[in-house]
Amino acid sequence: MPKVRLHVGGEIVEKEVKDNANLVVMAALGQFPEIKYSCGIGRCTKCK
Repeated sequence: MPKVRLHVGGEIVEKEVKDNANLVVMAALGQFPEIKYSCGIGRCTKCK
C-alpha cells in the first residue's frame, strides 16, 4: 500500500492508504484527524 506524508504544523504525519484512495474523501470522513478539512459547500451545521 502507498504511504501518504502530510506536513502539518511543522510535523510530518505518515499514513498508509489503499491503492487509488481518494484523499479528499478520506479527509472529509475524518480519517486524517491531524488536518482541518471542510467541504466548502456550507450546508452542514459545522460550517454555519
